[in-house]
Amino acid sequence: MDFNKSQKKLIENVFGVYLVSAPVGTGKTTILTERIIKAIELGVNPKEILGLTFTNRAAEEMFDKIKAKIKNKEILGDLTIKTFHGFCAYFVRTEAKAVGVFTDFVIFDEEERVEVLENILEKHPEYDSFGDNGFNRFRVLNNILEKLYKYRINKLEKEIGCKVIDYEIDDSLKKIGKEYLKSLSDQNALDFAELVFLTVQILCTNEKIRKRWSSQYKFIQVDEFQDTHFSEYLVIKELAKTHRNVSFIGDLDQTIYTWRGSDPFFIISLVKHHFPEFKELSLDINYRFNKNILSLF
Repeated sequence: MDFNKSQKKLIENVFGVYLVSAPVGTGKTTILTERIIKAIELGVNPKEILGLTFTNRAAEEMFDKIKAKIKNKEILGDLTIKTFHGFCAYFVRTEAKAVGVFTDFVIFDEEERVEVLENILEKHPEYDSFGDNGFNRFRVLNNILEKLYKYRINKLEKEIGCKVIDYEIDDSLKKIGKEYLKSLSDQNALDFAELVFLTVQILCTNEKIRKRWSSQYKFIQVDEFQDTHFSEYLVIKELAKTHRNVSFIGDLDQTIYTWRGSDPFFIISLVKHHFPEFKELSLDINYRFNKNILSLF
């Protein structure tokens, strides 16, 4: 396959810190696959490679493209290509003892966690009255859970020395939060937010574990970085501390998770602060739309 100049530049630059603009239609997934293959060719052990994205579909597509190029099953088995939450689940299971959970925990999706909260709110009518019985109520309950998560992340940030503005919630909501976490624990369950929180907490407070995981991954690339929540960025930052070899790839025009706290321009400012040696690259040729189609817009 022939690659254009910007694609070749991204493939060939696999060591260092990069912020990469890759709009839809520029061959991003193929190029990210080629970077992984290039890293292996340059001597990076497949066990030292971590590829993160945000959907199962994207992770499967990337792995399928790698599989089409690399036939060695041992190499394929050593690669870590996961969704962000998939990686955090893997981390928490591996470090279950330090985290304080059982390795056989189950993961609750959004509907299941809302159901847990609904049961708790039956004892808290001041919150149980919000929303109707349909989508609006589901959204309101999810917002309550996001507030609880934001509050706990804010406390952790202050504990590890981050200079952040206090995010406060009322005492009643704090009580609900404690009851929610107890209910999860009683059911040997974690939700997606808790997976990320526990991963951040351990990486930021347990130096021994952080060094082990940070030493493990010599090549990290994060797809769809525009959807990265601050807490997720903290995970990446801690993992990249030792080798400082990480790439953030995404399209700022495709942000879809602002409702849950993703702020791509803030994340970019953090990357520039924590990794001042960063370089910017871009994929600038769109192969999905030809000039005639684009002229219609």
